[in-house]
Amino acid sequence: MQVRIAKTVKYLKSIERATLSDDETRSITLKFGDFAPSFSGMNYLLSFGLPNFYFHVMTTHDIILRHLGVPIGKRDFLGPFEMNSEISIRLKSGSRT
Repeated sequence: MQVRIAKTVKYLKSIERATLSDDETRSITLKFGDFAPSFSGMNYLLSFGLPNFYFHVMTTHDIILRHLGVPIGKRDFLGPFEMNSEISIRLKSGSRT
């Protein structure tokens, strides 16, 4: 797995930034048999790419690792996060407005 990750990182670093310019508006068409949805680059990322990425992360997290007895939970999946200080202050004071 580490070799595969290193190979992927090396490939990604080899891509020239100019190659990716204006990709958010570029048209992307996927083909699933007779079904061929088209997206702008940004819509592909937000409505197809990222949801599929997180689906596979979640699948690995929940099904495989937990099944194998790895002691992980929701916090391990989400990772660290910081709340907006204004929200945090309101929650501590009991105010909901």
